Amino acid sequence: MKIRSLQADELDALYDLLAISYCKEGADPAALRASFRQVIESDLEFNLDLNRVLEVDGRLVARIGIYDRRMFLNGKLLRVGAIGGVCTSPEFRGRGYVRALLEDCTNYMRAHDFDVSLL
Repeated sequence: MKIRSLQADELDALYDLLAISYCKEGADPAALRASFRQVIESDLEFNLDLNRVLEVDGRLVARIGIYDRRMFLNGKLLRVGAIGGVCTSPEFRGRGYVRALLEDCTNYMRAHDFDVSLL
């Protein structure tokens, strides 16, 4: 098991992971994959480093996105790490991978000067 940032050559693997993770029974995974691809490719703030992934035997099996946002609280501007896009491939669920990714995200945000995180 290895936790790290998404690499530029892994976007197709990310689209596949998102589609298989979120696809409901009877839905078209190819259409869902295309939808995720369109959203990510049109996101001007998409950042590979903020996409934390868990790899098992060379395969992406879980992912958490950190969305770098700003908010005001009591007149102070805060840097917020909003957690989203949490997913695990169905055959790898129940193994604590999201828990490990959440810990990694917390450490990442501390090391990169985020003031607060939101889930």
